[in-house]
Amino acid sequence: MSATYKDRQDSKIYGSRLIVFRRKDSPEDGSFSFRAKIEGHNGYIRRTTKETNPDKAMQLSLSSKTPIKLFGKLSL
Repeated sequence: MSATYKDRQDSKIYGSRLIVFRRKDSPEDGSFSFRAKIEGHNGYIRRTTKETNPDKAMQLSLSSKTPIKLFGKLSL
């Protein structure tokens, strides 16, 4: 599955349950998206962060504006 992602970074806290990445077909200066496994939710939540900095993208994926806060906690 990692072949479809480039510039993938796993969360230091949640590991592979929360990652930020660029799509394989995105330009080098394109924005990052995140993928999160949410407890009680089938599959993954995937959203764009519209950030080109991976550290800011990770912070945004943990902010209150994301499905992680809206739908529950990350599964362990």
